[in-house]
Amino acid sequence: MRLPRARPPPPPPLAALAAAAAATLLLAAAAAAASAGPAPAPIAISGARCSCDGAVTDCSRRHKSVVRPAELCPNSTVIDLQGNNLSAFPEGLGAFRVIVASENRLSRLPAAPAQLGGATRVLDLARNALANSSRELSGLAQLRVLRLQHNFLSALDFLPARPACALYVLDAANNSVSSLEGPVQDCTRLVFLNLAQNQLATVPSNAFYKLRKLKDLFLDSNMIESISENAFRGMRSLRRLSLARNLLTWLPDGLLRGRTQLQRLDVSGNALSALPPTLLDACARLEVLDLHANHLQALPPRLFLGLRALRELQVWKNRLTEVPDFIDNCPRLEVANFDSNNLTEASQKDQRALLERILRRERH
Repeated sequence: MRLPRARPPPPPPLAALAAAAAATLLLAAAAAAASAGPAPAPIAISGARCSCDGAVTDCSRRHKSVVRPAELCPNSTVIDLQGNNLSAFPEGLGAFRVIVASENRLSRLPAAPAQLGGATRVLDLARNALANSSRELSGLAQLRVLRLQHNFLSALDFLPARPACALYVLDAANNSVSSLEGPVQDCTRLVFLNLAQNQLATVPSNAFYKLRKLKDLFLDSNMIESISENAFRGMRSLRRLSLARNLLTWLPDGLLRGRTQLQRLDVSGNALSALPPTLLDACARLEVLDLHANHLQALPPRLFLGLRALRELQVWKNRLTEVPDFIDNCPRLEVANFDSNNLTEASQKDQRALLERILRRERH
């Protein structure tokens, strides 16, 4: 009998998010171009020229250190400046709704509204050399998506204070952020927040209390050693939480209390030796639980009570000696990976029996 093979955990979603964001920008630009009529002819400027394609001014990957206002295409709403040598943010971009300026040499945030206008909705400044300053991204009431990953930001104090912050998406992964203090709490419309690969050491009480619409929170690959029991209090919409690859040795019993919408939880790559039995009591909608690469010696059977939506369990590379009997609590389970543990011969038989039960259930 062929048993279902447990697949490895899904890859981190950061690359997928970046690709999806880029695709969204291109689709929006194409749609705008289709409705804008014939494209103006390219503007002759010394050096590599920008090109016009309907609603898009394309200045990408032209080795440009300066973009002059005369190069901007009439009536365009999207400008692509990525992959150049810009060290200063260009002037005259106030009418653009989408600004992509990733992969340059920018060291300071743009001065809004002097360099940006109220029309800007998407601002991509990823992969630059941005560092913190006293400059605040004010006057951007329409800004919805802000991408700042792979820079040198040490804090989030540049965010506009309430009610000016209207962000839905903030991606500040791969920076040097060491504290959650600042106006991020004022961005109450956020649905996606990525702070992975920063320098956070702790998650304090009520760290995200006002972010009641937030659905996806990524805190993986930091240096988090401690997390308050009330760290996620108030986050009633949270669906995906990643604390992977940190320095956690324990999780508070009430950490996920009230997180009834949670669907994916990743705490892999820490140093957890045990889990509170009631940790997941509120998580009836949990579909994916990733516990791999910890120091877990046992899984309390109570942990799986009520997890009737669970489809995938990753517990490989731990120190488990036995497989808990939980299959009847998880009728939708498709993948259970217990590889690279310290299972006894009897427990290995239990694992095979578990997989056989999953297989039989799928056949019916």
